[in-house]
Amino acid sequence: MMNIKGLYINECTQGLHSCNPESESCSNTPGGYDCLCRWGYLYNQSEERCIQNELLMAAEAGQINRNGVLDALKGYKGHLVYYKNARGFSTSTPALSSHDHTKLWTAERALSASLLPLFPAALLYPCQALDCALAITLVMHNHWGVEANVVDYIRPKMFGPIIPKVAIFGLYGLSIATLAGLFYFIFNDVGIASFIRMFWRS
Repeated sequence: MMNIKGLYINECTQGLHSCNPESESCSNTPGGYDCLCRWGYLYNQSEERCIQNELLMAAEAGQINRNGVLDALKGYKGHLVYYKNARGFSTSTPALSSHDHTKLWTAERALSASLLPLFPAALLYPCQALDCALAITLVMHNHWGVEANVVDYIRPKMFGPIIPKVAIFGLYGLSIATLAGLFYFIFNDVGIASFIRMFWRS
């Protein structure tokens, strides 16, 4: 996650994660973190948490062979290795791997960098195509930034399982409504760049 000074921080080492220290380990990723069920625990989708499994605990204690445990648990509906994504839409579904997080982080940086040439180009050559590109880029940039804060601070452990999901749904709704409003302004009014030029001249 990026803090207000623009520096990326490690949520795992600074205790800014929501992983259960007893059953989950925190894995830092670019722009967020993952919660991984520890050995001896399996992710329960209905309870949305890692729960202790007797077979895995016995294997951990050396009482039975680990390979035999994996074979015995093939029919289990949960996940032997489960990442509870700290940046995902829902913590109740299998989340992205750290490689996917890296792609997302790279995409966020590329999107931010694209604003540098896009904004002046839209002002110098105002047209609907550049206005649309600017609208999409600004909304996505804002959405990802707000989403990171929503996920970091409106956590299921503090607010329960419903409120965080409602907050994410609300954010998506707000972003979609904002983009729709900008498109309406672009195609039915003066457009973003022309409005900024008019405002600046006045």
